[in-house]
Amino acid sequence: MVENAYIVGCKESGQCILIDPGAQADLILQEVEEAGLTVALIVNTHGHGDHNGAVKEIKERTGAEFRINQADVRIMAASVSWAPMVIPDYQMPPPPDGFLSDGDELDVGGVTLRVVETPGHTPGSVCFYREGTVFTGDTLFKGSIGRFDLEGGNGPQLLASIESRLLTLPDDTVVMPGHGGESTIGDERRNNPFLRGRG
Repeated sequence: MVENAYIVGCKESGQCILIDPGAQADLILQEVEEAGLTVALIVNTHGHGDHNGAVKEIKERTGAEFRINQADVRIMAASVSWAPMVIPDYQMPPPPDGFLSDGDELDVGGVTLRVVETPGHTPGSVCFYREGTVFTGDTLFKGSIGRFDLEGGNGPQLLASIESRLLTLPDDTVVMPGHGGESTIGDERRNNPFLRGRG
């Protein structure tokens, strides 16, 4: 599925937030260890299984809290019907320790991420923003947008979320998506065929 997981940490505190660990828990934790960090919080941009298949193992091995938007708990539960067929080491995530809501400030060891609700790909899709960078999950990609033909998807809502919540960010904000390479808000505003004439 070639899904992007992100480790956002602080060398001084030694703590990090782990975004969307979809699989390969061993590899992710090896990267965390090599960076001299420990996982304090695991968060999901949305509930699809390719973004949370390693949550259970990482949580068990680190003791980190796990959070997701409450509207995507049912999407996460539904992933058990398909994710094991395409993700060999998929494990159903445990119940979340807490929920992510719009405007929440996730402050872990000197790293702060702001939760930005962007429904459309799924009902509970969120992005994580810190000055200069936004982690967009499957809401916005380089040259594309998230699909909306799966359960809970809504195309007009997705485009409205991108226009009102992401295209309002500074043009030089780096876009770190759930799949594919990085971009910037300015590049997507100018070149993304789904967004022409918006924002």
